[in-house]
Amino acid sequence: MGRTSTTQQTLTNSKLSLNHCPDYILTSLISDLVQWLWPQLIQKELDKLREQFNSHVVRYDAKKKLPSGVSPNVAFALHTKYHAVDCLQKVDTGVVRSVMKDIGGEDLIRFISADYATRAEATYHELGLPPVTFQNVWTIFQTMLPHMIALS
Repeated sequence: MGRTSTTQQTLTNSKLSLNHCPDYILTSLISDLVQWLWPQLIQKELDKLREQFNSHVVRYDAKKKLPSGVSPNVAFALHTKYHAVDCLQKVDTGVVRSVMKDIGGEDLIRFISADYATRAEATYHELGLPPVTFQNVWTIFQTMLPHMIALS
């Protein structure tokens, strides 16, 4: 697999010599950083979207069967006030944690190892990088990549 010009430029600018680094190793190092960085950004954006959807006030409409004039969060929390039935299923989070632990724990839902995540988090903070956004994710990637390669 060939290296992208952006990645190659980042590595050249960092004065790291990767002439003896096989492509498959470099690809793996790039992939690990991508899998640490982008899922965080996507999850943050999904959380913001969920918060926005659940807290926006739905325009009042007397003809609607569902509550209107309030946010979905309020309608769920005060369902009796709106003559609604609480159909949410209660989940014992202790049971969920126990089952997760029995079948492999947090590693089942990770894209990368816990060790790599720890190193990436430390590097991110040591570099004093800003919060990750869609506007700066590539810049953060390019800044972190040479450091993550040096740590490998």
